[in-house]
Amino acid sequence: MQQLDDVYKWYLSFCCPDQQQQQQQQQQPRQKQKQQQQQQQLAAASCSGGCPQEPTEIPLPGSAFWDPQQQQQQQQQQQQQQQELQQHQQSESEEDEDEEEEERQEQQQDQQQQQQQEQPQEQEQEEQQQEEQQLEQHEQEQQLQQQQQEQQQQLQQSAPSFYDYIAAHAPVCTAADKLRQYKMKLLFKPQHQQQASSSSSSSRNLFEYQPAQGLPPWGLVLKPSENEEVAAVNPKRPLQCHFQ
Repeated sequence: MQQLDDVYKWYLSFCCPDQQQQQQQQQQPRQKQKQQQQQQQLAAASCSGGCPQEPTEIPLPGSAFWDPQQQQQQQQQQQQQQQELQQHQQSESEEDEDEEEEERQEQQQDQQQQQQQEQPQEQEQEEQQQEEQQLEQHEQEQQLQQQQQEQQQQLQQSAPSFYDYIAAHAPVCTAADKLRQYKMKLLFKPQHQQQASSSSSSSRNLFEYQPAQGLPPWGLVLKPSENEEVAAVNPKRPLQCHFQ
């Protein structure tokens, strides 16, 4: 029976500590009641002398059932029982304290592990957020650049060129007029095929003077070529010209 009690106590201490504490709390008043009853019985036996045929638990000194050695043995047994009870209570309290300390240590270790696991996750989340912000900023910058380029292209397409304005109002009557118009075409007509990619080149004014490459400022000297028209030596303008 004692072994079964020990096994049951071990099971409670390691598997059900809460239930063990409840049982201990319930057993404490019972033990106190037992001790009080024993003390009351001892006091009653000492007060009542008993009878010669039915002796009390502690016979009175001088009676027929008086045995000083037996009384000493009983006292020693009681003292031993009290000591055993105290030792048992102390061992139980120490075990409870050890279990509480172990639980605290386990909880602290679990918390530390969780914190260590959460730290790299938080760092990864922060890095992802930073990358997303950078991507958003880059996309916004690209969108702004595209919008600016589109607006500039629309302005260039909608605004009349300087060459078209001059060609519409300049007279074309003789070969010299045609040559002059051709020179102006080389100088002032915008080159739509060669569009600058940079924002600085695209932000130029349409009416700003831009001489062609490889020619003097006003195109007075042209390289001879087969397709060019040769101007007359002394061109003469007719007396009457119909301006368009």
